[in-house]
Amino acid sequence: MSATMFLFLLYFIPFLIGIITAYCLKKFNRKIWPLVVIFTLLIALLFLCSENLPVVTKLYYRMTGHYNIEAVGFYLLFAMRSCSGFFTGTLTGYVLQRLK
Repeated sequence: MSATMFLFLLYFIPFLIGIITAYCLKKFNRKIWPLVVIFTLLIALLFLCSENLPVVTKLYYRMTGHYNIEAVGFYLLFAMRSCSGFFTGTLTGYVLQRLK
């Protein structure tokens, strides 16, 4: 599998899950906005963590025992990619529910 396809799936699968989650929340009369706020804060936190990789790598080293700055950078990139997919999927599901 190519890297482009992997990055597409890393965004598209959480996007679909976000749409399904928004649909289920609306079906059971739950509010979507707390979920949107949580993912907004999570994406902001991941972005702030990516600004200072050596500190985050030291924290990762304390938890796992592995020290690799490049790997931590990719972990943060993948986490931001999937969280943003879930976030936009949730918003898209909410908009689709409002259109009905």
